[in-house]
Amino acid sequence: MFTEQKDYLWKYWEVSTHKVVELQLTNWPRARKFGIDLEWRRKRDHGGVSFSINFWSFYFGVDLYDIRHWDYKNNKYEGEE
Repeated sequence: MFTEQKDYLWKYWEVSTHKVVELQLTNWPRARKFGIDLEWRRKRDHGGVSFSINFWSFYFGVDLYDIRHWDYKNNKYEGEE
């Protein structure tokens, strides 16, 4: 039986003009059973730092990311001089 994802917490706060902190706690039965991830995304859409923990069917994540999209042709974020 498939159970839908249930979000217990999904909030975000703008910390600067282009940066956001996002906090999420979700019960997602199709997620992997255990994992801890730390990721640093650069030179791509929504670049930033991400930390997450999966335990059984629960996912907890904290992200600090740029809300802009990466312009691959010009090698910079859209809107940058």
